[in-house]
Amino acid sequence: MKQQKKKGFSLIECLISLTIFLLIILACMEFLISARRHYSNLKEEQELQNAALSALDKIRSDIIDAGRGLNHPARLGIIQGLYEESGALVFLSADCALEVNGDLFEGQNRIWIDKRSEAIPGKMICLFDSIKGETKSIISSDSQSIFISTPLEHSYKNEQLHLVLIRKISLFLHQDNEILRRKVNTSPSQPLAENVSDFDFFYDESSNLFKIGLTSKGRKEKVYELCIFPKNMAFCQRF
Repeated sequence: MKQQKKKGFSLIECLISLTIFLLIILACMEFLISARRHYSNLKEEQELQNAALSALDKIRSDIIDAGRGLNHPARLGIIQGLYEESGALVFLSADCALEVNGDLFEGQNRIWIDKRSEAIPGKMICLFDSIKGETKSIISSDSQSIFISTPLEHSYKNEQLHLVLIRKISLFLHQDNEILRRKVNTSPSQPLAENVSDFDFFYDESSNLFKIGLTSKGRKEKVYELCIFPKNMAFCQRF
């Protein structure tokens, strides 16, 4: 009886199969790498967007707070709730009131108070009565008094005097590393948003509308805008 020969794959067929299999693996790897790169880009863009929106939300609360407790001194023209200072956007609001011991006199540079509270050096204060006022900076303080930067320009009766500590918030863009920073009073500035290539703002006093534009620098530059009506500033306008 004639023995039947066993058939198998030749060497060439094995090489062709291995080559096709390798090409399939390489194609799958390229697809996975591309998908991962695309996912990474989307994640980065989403993180930048979330950071920009979070920064705008914080700025919104600062704008709403601007001018709070400063209605009368603002109408007297001795202080502003918001303004620009050396390229920085500045918001001012009343922090807390201080009780003064006795009358104050022109030329005085030491003010006696009931409690020191948050009257720390570097903070601003606003003194005013019904017809006049002024702003000063605290240069030093002790348990019973504060020393101001320059002598008082006016005299004040204790029963008519208001003295408030000012909360100052500054927003500015650090151009070197493209970081939008936020500074409260004399404390070190903190990063508010990264990868910011431009920061614009405009306040229309006639309509009391405040507009902010923040350009986030990712794969594509994207502008985030905010338009808000700061109600406290409306009460601070002079008539």
